Amino acid sequence: MINKIDESINQALNILCSNGGMMHVIELFKEDYTFSRELQSLDRIMIDKALIYSDNENRLLTDFGATVCKSGGWLEHLNELERTEKLERGRQLKADEKLSYELRISKYLFKTRWWPLIISLLSLGVAIWALFKK
Repeated sequence: MINKIDESINQALNILCSNGGMMHVIELFKEDYTFSRELQSLDRIMIDKALIYSDNENRLLTDFGATVCKSGGWLEHLNELERTEKLERGRQLKADEKLSYELRISKYLFKTRWWPLIISLLSLGVAIWALFKK
């Protein structure tokens, strides 16, 4: 689910990427924001997500931010994370199902572990009896 904050992060990240990864803080959001609480909170969110770091009045793109920018932006990164989580959940479900089958098999083997021994002892007894009968 895409919300306004993610769209704002995507837009700010695209602006930073197009300007070589460095921009003055007021120039970064001058189109949509005034220097206010919205700007400060978005700036803080991007720093917390390790997309940018602060150099006094400048905002510089981190390595992670550059990677996200090259891979298609913040929204694409979020979509990729969601796809990865779905794949991981699918793998986990398959692993749980496999574990369930292995548990059933091991219970069955535990219940029937004496049958091969009993059958082999009976066969040995019949073979010895047949040997001594002749």
